Amino acid sequence: MAKAAGRKPNRRPGGLLRRLRVRSAGRAVWSNAQRRLMLGLAATALALFLIAGVVGGVNYYLMHSGQFVLRHIDVQAGDTITRELVCEYLKLQEGMPLFEVDIGRRQQDFLRDAATIRSLSITRRLPDRITVRVIEREPLGRLARRPFAVDADGTIFVRYLGMESLPCISGYRDGLVVPG
Repeated sequence: MAKAAGRKPNRRPGGLLRRLRVRSAGRAVWSNAQRRLMLGLAATALALFLIAGVVGGVNYYLMHSGQFVLRHIDVQAGDTITRELVCEYLKLQEGMPLFEVDIGRRQQDFLRDAATIRSLSITRRLPDRITVRVIEREPLGRLARRPFAVDADGTIFVRYLGMESLPCISGYRDGLVVPG
């Protein structure tokens, strides 16, 4: 008998099972490539689990072991910025975990918000100390009718201490002058 056009020939029953290499117990046997893939996936999952455990353990040790507690806060500040203001803004308190402080982020926030600061360095010293060094801008002149000062870089900042003795700058447009 001729085969009908476009029809696939009948497959033998059990052809799919034979391709899976069925054992007599009814379990499928994996090929070597499938075994390697599963072993690779299992090894990757185990490695990720171990890395997460190590990172969590180190984090727990640094934050909660009591070995690294902030006991000394050394602040070298200028004329207008006090130690208390620096500690309050940076949220530093004695007795807190030393590694709870995100030094880079707090330094960026402080420099962004305080135009009177030229530079700020925060250093963590193990096992129990943080050192903060603040360098303020030195005013060269003051703006008339405003509590603003100007430094050598042309940066305008708010300043109240010692403004009387500075040379006065006038003749500027009031709307164009903003700190920073």
